[in-house]
This record gives sequence, structure tokens and C-alpha cells, in this order.
Amino acid sequence: MKKFISILLCFILCFNLMPVITIATDNNPGAFEGFDSESSGDYIINQDLSVTSADSISLSGGTVTVNDGVTLTIAVGARVELRGTEFTNNGTIIIEADSEGEPPEDGRLEIWNDGGSLVNKGQLTINGGAEFVVGAELLNAGTGTVIVNGLLRLYDGAKVTNSGTFTGGDNGRINLQNPSEENNDPFQITDLYFYENASDGEETTDLSGEFRYDSESGKWIREGGDGGGGDPGDTQYSITLNYDNEQGRITLNEAYEVGGEYYFNENETVHVTIEAQEGFSIGDVVIDGVSEGAIESYSFETLAANHTVSVTFSEEPIGDGSLHTITVVPSVNGDVTAVDLVGGEIQVEDGYDITFTVTPDSGYRISSVIVTENGFEDDWSWNLIYIGSGNFEFPLMEVRSDMIIEFIFSGPDLVMLAESNFVILEEETESDFDIKSSLANQFGSYGYALFKEDFDIMNKDIDEIDSTGYGTFTFKVFFGTEWSDEMTGYIVKAANDIIFKLDDGNGTVVIEIVSPSLDPNIDELAVPAMHAGTMEVFGYGNLVAAPMTDMEMDDGKFILPFYRGQLHIFNFMPGDGNVNLYGFYVIQEDALCVRVDAKSGGSEQKTTQWDFNRYTNLTNGNDTSYVFFGNDEFVLSIPPEDIGAAVDLEIEIGEFIGYTVEENEDGTYSVNFLSDFYDNITVNLTINGTEDRQLNIRRVGVDIGAYMWEEDIPPPNAVSHGTQNGTRIDFSGEDKYKIYGTYCIPDNGDEAPHGLYVVYTWANGSKTTAIITEPCNDPAPMAEDIFSNGVFHYENHADACDYLLYSGQNKAQAPVKINVTVLNGDPAEADSFAGVIFGSGAGVEWTKD
Repeated sequence: MKKFISILLCFILCFNLMPVITIATDNNPGAFEGFDSESSGDYIINQDLSVTSADSISLSGGTVTVNDGVTLTIAVGARVELRGTEFTNNGTIIIEADSEGEPPEDGRLEIWNDGGSLVNKGQLTINGGAEFVVGAELLNAGTGTVIVNGLLRLYDGAKVTNSGTFTGGDNGRINLQNPSEENNDPFQITDLYFYENASDGEETTDLSGEFRYDSESGKWIREGGDGGGGDPGDTQYSITLNYDNEQGRITLNEAYEVGGEYYFNENETVHVTIEAQEGFSIGDVVIDGVSEGAIESYSFETLAANHTVSVTFSEEPIGDGSLHTITVVPSVNGDVTAVDLVGGEIQVEDGYDITFTVTPDSGYRISSVIVTENGFEDDWSWNLIYIGSGNFEFPLMEVRSDMIIEFIFSGPDLVMLAESNFVILEEETESDFDIKSSLANQFGSYGYALFKEDFDIMNKDIDEIDSTGYGTFTFKVFFGTEWSDEMTGYIVKAANDIIFKLDDGNGTVVIEIVSPSLDPNIDELAVPAMHAGTMEVFGYGNLVAAPMTDMEMDDGKFILPFYRGQLHIFNFMPGDGNVNLYGFYVIQEDALCVRVDAKSGGSEQKTTQWDFNRYTNLTNGNDTSYVFFGNDEFVLSIPPEDIGAAVDLEIEIGEFIGYTVEENEDGTYSVNFLSDFYDNITVNLTINGTEDRQLNIRRVGVDIGAYMWEEDIPPPNAVSHGTQNGTRIDFSGEDKYKIYGTYCIPDNGDEAPHGLYVVYTWANGSKTTAIITEPCNDPAPMAEDIFSNGVFHYENHADACDYLLYSGQNKAQAPVKINVTVLNGDPAEADSFAGVIFGSGAGVEWTKD
């Protein structure tokens, strides 16, 4: 989670894209709308109701009751998702299925989380699918009947209790999903009379008792008789386990067993392994009444008698037992509360969580949340969660130090809102009520606590949404004392649809829709050739589009023309609504682009700074492609058809100083470096038969960046690793200007090099040198869990380490140029020094702006 948040924080702070980031969790009543007479989240279904595929029902908490004599139908393609909701059926629930469709399709009922339950006192017919997840319960009362003709799935601690009738049809099955190794608790199942194994079709007619997952056989088996050698007999002995399986786990011959008796054959050897769950430790293991201490394993050799294993576990403190003081700065125009918060202070035990409730006054919003921890000041607005009814939550997880928190409330920023784009889903447009509910959630993501009555919906147009991919609506919003001007919102078909809006400033507006749900592999888009104006990128769920290449921006809009732009596009939606397109290219129709695919040792390598599959822009002249590592090969090619204006590429083949060029059978060209000591070559290209260009390919080992404290501007808090936070930057002393170099370790390495050889050029022309052998060892808080021994460890990307190259009082005193070479071994040790490495032969050069 910390890694993902660091991505958000980097883009939000670096590009100032939005004032507050939240995840909206308000309920969507869908077809239940109108059955909640008191707006309390308690729904009473008092007449027959069909939830269709056009409805979206997702509730958190509250209750749903189906009255006696009433039928609730969950139709084919419809989904009802209840999290922590108490669902009571006194009538009839039918979950439909269409087995003849192409493909077959089901209605779905999902009940999640501890506290979530379905109490069935009537009839529940599962023709489609029903899922009980993460501690949810199905309680079939004595008057209840459950008929399983489809699929009933139980996993992650789901429970079933039955005192009524539980039957199944020919295709009915209960799928007991395998738990993770970390959570291998048994499912509590009692008095079931139908079961068909989902994997092998074996039918079991007696399901009374508890069931556990047997890791050796890969099946769920009934407790008390199948543990080792089968049913008790004259040649078998029992091993009785006594322990709390919520605190630990015991395996017998590598099969996980809960408390109870297990039978094994005479003379068999049984290995006992004991593990504590997270937060606990082994306290004492008692074998046949004799304490063996806190042992982790034990073996019964040549079994010849019954045995008992009793284990007690000790709860480990979450933290070190110390108390941390959280100080909340007195707020103006808003209120902050928490349990035990007195006089603006609250004490939290080390490692524990605390949640604050934040309520802006009417007409105000939360513009920022400044958190000071260990002298490190940062804006944590991204941590706010709008929970509806005018309230936000601000959770602090695993508190480890004293903190000062200042919630800053301000009036509405009408200029910012007028320039923002609000997007809703087609399924949220059935009524003005639905549109207002969606808007309230989205405004919550900007720090506004608004209600549905604060919106006025003017017009809605979705007549051509099937052909264009989008629709529009107009609305006004009321801020305490005044209504805003009329604003335009957009309507899309799917939560991960992305809108690209190009405006030439003279009345020509072009909108393109990218739908990852239809093409998950999409990574580039052709847009019209506009030579003036702007491009906006937006979508549902407060979608963010952050530039990864040099693209001029103004008020969150990209200035045209950019010819070739690379973006990281992402939002905060779970599941099907998630967007995370890293390195997405937008290419104008008149752009001359060449694709540069870099490899090393036959495989592609990526860093968090750049996506290696890069387009270079040669529209107006020559260009340079900067890439990390000492890559052996680069493949040059034109874009796919209809992307840009380059349709033909010619390169002179042969062997040149430091590299070779050869043409491949598919019309691409391979450029191969002959030595790691060549890090800068120039390739002559001809595009479309007439356009001659030079492409410089620069292999670099270090990414160098300067960071400066400026008055009235939030200071950078960490070295940027592109999409991640690296080393913490400390401006608490006199030095307000710092230069860092980030080295990316190739070939899946995880160790820092010997060091960096650095040459400083000063304003008077003099030069000094230094060898920096130790990388920085102070990661930003968001990156602590991925840091060790000076190295930041990134999954699917190259590990990186930071070096402080320069620290001074101001920019004027800093060197005007810095050259860095990566050292392979110690230059002072003749038998260990192996020169320089990874394409840094001539050194990486940085010059002061």
C-alpha cells in the first residue's frame, strides 16, 4: 500500500494536479432506491423487485430486509454487493442464471466482511452465483430453505450455519476456496446435506461437522476421521491437538490441523510443526503432559500409543509499548474529532491506529492537511476519505512517532472548479438523484462536503454515447451562500474510460475516448494535428494524467503542439474501474516519431524513472533518447499504422565507431553497442524517404536532479524516482539547495556499486573531484518498507540507490556542471578495480539551469 500511495503523492505534489485526493465509499442503492424511507441505510423490500443488469447495488453497512410474501430477483448480469450489511430474507430470493447464453451468464449476490450476513427464514434459490467472503455468514434458520442449483462460494473465513433445509440440484455445487497460507482457518459448516466437489465432481452426502483444507491432497476434508490414516481402528492411534487456531497453526505431516483428534497407523512417524500467527509467539508446548518449552517442531517416531499436544501462544505487543502524542492544531472553519482527543492532543500506543473525523463548516472545504513527523513536513491531503453526510475520515495507521497535524479549511475555489472536469457513469444517469449522488462523492475528492440538494442538474445528453463513447450534462452547485455558474460534466460507459479533449482555441474541439476495458493492452493514441490550443485528460474517479516527457502545462492542461507526449494515467478505483497506464503515448497525426526499444542481455529492463519502450520526437529536428544501463541492443522502428506521420524508416547498416546497425526481417533496425565504454552514439535516419534526421542514443547510469527550498512553495520532501519517493530531503539546516544522483542497478541486481566518481565544475572554471562510496541511508517515510542497505527495491523495475552529490546554502554557490561516472570496484585497490560500468564511460553530465 505504501508504494502505491507514494506514486500518488509524487504526482500530486510534483504536478499540483488536485487539492485533495480521496476514495469515495458512499453506497449506491441502485434498484433499492425508494425503499429507504428514512434515508438511514436500512432498506425494506415490501414489494416484488427485480434487480437487472442495468442496476448497480453496492452497500456498506446498514440492513436489507425482504418481507414475507415478497420476491427479490437478482437477474442475469446483475450484481448485488453487500459489505458488512445485515441481510434478512423472510420471503423469496432468486438468483437467476442463463446457461444457454454465449457465454453463459449469472446473477450474483456477494456478501463481504465480518458483520455481513444473510439470515434466510424464507427460500433462497441459487441458480446463478452467491459468494460469502472474509468472515461473512450464511445462517439458514429452521424455517429456511436453501436450494443450490448453481454455485455457492465460501472463502476467507466465510461461515455457514444451517438448521433448516439445504438441498442442491444436478449442477449445484459448493466451492470451498483454498485459504492463503497466512489465513488457513477452517470453514465452520454444520448440517449440510448436499455437496459436490467443485474440482472433481465427487458428491458427498454427509457434510455434518467442520471442514479443513488439506494441503497435501489439495482438498477440503471433514474433521475427525480423515486426518491421517482414516477411521480409528485396532492398528491406529490418535494425536489430540489442543490450541487456539486464531493464534497459531499446527501441521501433522505437513497437513494443517485444527484442534481435535487425528488418527495415524501404528509404527507411522508423525512430524508436528508449530507456527505462531502474526502478532503472537509460541509460549509453551506440552507433549503428553510434559512441558517442552517454546519448541517449533516435534516428532512421534514409530507410533505405538495415543498422544496429546497442547500449545499456548503469547500475544506479542504491536509496538514497543511507548506512547506517541498526536497534536491537532486548532482548526478554523471546520471541526476535528477522535475518541479520547482532549485539548487538541491524543496519545497513541506505538504501532496502533487512530482515525480522526473531519467536518468542514458549511461553505468550506479541506484544502490541505499538513503533517509534521520527525521534523519532516508534508501535505497528507491524499489520506482523506469522504464518508458522506458532510464528514471525512483521516486514518493514521501504525503510529510510530509524535506527530503534529494541521487541517486547513478554506472557502470554495470556484475558478479551480470551473476548470475541473467531472465525469459520471452512464449507469448513474437514470435519475437526477443518481447524478447528484455521484457528484457529491466527486466533490468530496476535492475536499468539499456537499449534499445532493446542493446540486441542480440542468440538461443530460446521452443520445450518441454508444457511437461516440461519451455524453454530457450541465449542472450548478451551491456553496453556502451562492450558486456557481453553469458547468459541463461528462458521461462515460465504463469507470476506466479516459477522455482526451483537444481544443484549438478557435472553436474546434475534438474528444477521443480510450477504453482499457475493451483493450487492456492499449498504450498509445493518435490525436489530431493541432498547432495551438490545449489538451485535457480526465475520467471517472478523479483520474490523474501526469507527464513523463517534457510537455508544457498551464492550469492542468497540456499545451499544443507537443507532437509526442508520454503520460502516466491512473485513478483510485478498485476492480474493473482501476486505471494505471504507465508510459502511455499520445502522438499527433503530423508527428515524425521513431520507437526505441532497449534491451540488456536479451530482455527488456525498466526503471521507475522511464518506460524503456520510448518514442523519440523527430518532427522538428534531431532528438536524443536517454536510457539507463549499458544496454547491448536497441531496436528502432516506426510506430504502428495510423500512429503519427512516419510510414517509412531507412538507416545505413554496417559497423561504425562503437556500434553496429543491421536490418531485421520485419523492417526494423537493431543498433548494438560494442563496449560499455561507449555511452553516446549518433545514428543517421531517413524518414518517409525525404526527412533526414540524427538520433542520439545516450546510455546513462545516473539520473541527476537538483532540489531547492523556496519561500511560499512547499519544499520537495524526497528524491524523485519518477513514480516513487526515494531518499528523504532534509532542509532543516542552512543548506537549502541539494543535488542528488540516483543510480539504477541493472540485470535485477540489488547491491549498490562501489561508488561514484564526481567532477565538479565551478563558476570560475576550476574543477574539483570526489569519490562518493556510500549511498544515502535515510528513506522517505513512504519508502521505508522497500529500503535496505542503501538500496530501494522495486518489483518489476530496477532497484535504485541515491547519492548526495552537493549540498549548499543556495543555488548561486552551487557548481555549474557535474559529471558522474559509476565505479566498478575501488580505484585505490589495483586488484579489485574493474573500471567504470553500465554505459557511463564518458560520465553523466548535469548542468545548472
